[in-house]
Amino acid sequence: MIRYFLGRELAHRLEIPLARWKRWGREFLPPDPLGGLQSGYARHYSIDQAFTVFLAGQLVSRSRFSIPESRQILSDLDPWLTGEGYRTGTTAESDDPATVCEHLILIDHRPSSSGRTLAFDYTIRSILAHRRRTGQGRQIEEERYLTTRLGNGHSTGSQSPPRQQQLIWITRILLHFSVCLELNSHLFSVLQRQPDER
Repeated sequence: MIRYFLGRELAHRLEIPLARWKRWGREFLPPDPLGGLQSGYARHYSIDQAFTVFLAGQLVSRSRFSIPESRQILSDLDPWLTGEGYRTGTTAESDDPATVCEHLILIDHRPSSSGRTLAFDYTIRSILAHRRRTGQGRQIEEERYLTTRLGNGHSTGSQSPPRQQQLIWITRILLHFSVCLELNSHLFSVLQRQPDER
């Protein structure tokens, strides 16, 4: 059964002011087709729509990207998010999805060649294993990871330095969203992955 949420419930559970949630919903989702047909109709959000709005809100409020920049980032990352299991009902496309336990995304905002369009490059760190150990009297953290780069063709030729860089702990954002809404983690294949503690 597909579950839907009202904006008031989402705002309350995610501890976001309702007016801000509604504004983000208008900015980052297409118009609600039922909204113009009934007066007093409250929008119903699917889980994926709610996560899109929540993630966009994180980009705006915490990472300080503008609304147009955040729209572009969501558009750029949407195929990757779907392919890695950050959408309900999707399965990760990687060869061995169980080995990846967390993703981090470094977003580089680079000036485009014209200086007018929004241009972003993304470095995705897929953490394969993470463990802590004690060595020589101190705590040591070891991590194994893969790095993937997504972007707009800036990898060739000379690169201009990034104008802005932000690190997004995308798996933790989804986990927080899922816990606040009391969702079953099996809805998102990426949340079913466990770290390798060997």
